[in-house]
Amino acid sequence: MLAIRLADRLHNMRTITFVPPTRQHRVARETLELVTPQAKAAGLTDVGRELHDLSSAVLRPMTSARAITPRLLTALTLLLPAAQRARWREEWHAELRTLATRGARTRFTARILLSAPRLTLTLRHPIWGRR
Repeated sequence: MLAIRLADRLHNMRTITFVPPTRQHRVARETLELVTPQAKAAGLTDVGRELHDLSSAVLRPMTSARAITPRLLTALTLLLPAAQRARWREEWHAELRTLATRGARTRFTARILLSAPRLTLTLRHPIWGRR
């Protein structure tokens, strides 16, 4: 029974962006204070860690110092062909919004930063860049 409740709460926390903000804070606080310790006590440390990360992301939203990651991704789109910039910017920003922790967002941005030159060359190539 506990495993089912934890799985349900984990799903709820993963989809919490679709809930009104006041309810988001209440559910996140309850999850952080009550549910996360239960998950860890039951030996489900990965579930407890993810619940903690998701709750913390709601209670402490991205500040301006952390907003550097989306700005960097937007700047990286300038390397891409003009016709495809909007598509890649939207895709990268959507992926960023799904990542709960600052570390995950930083790793994602680093991967994009390292692969941007190759993507640019591929999109600008006369044969590969065509659709």
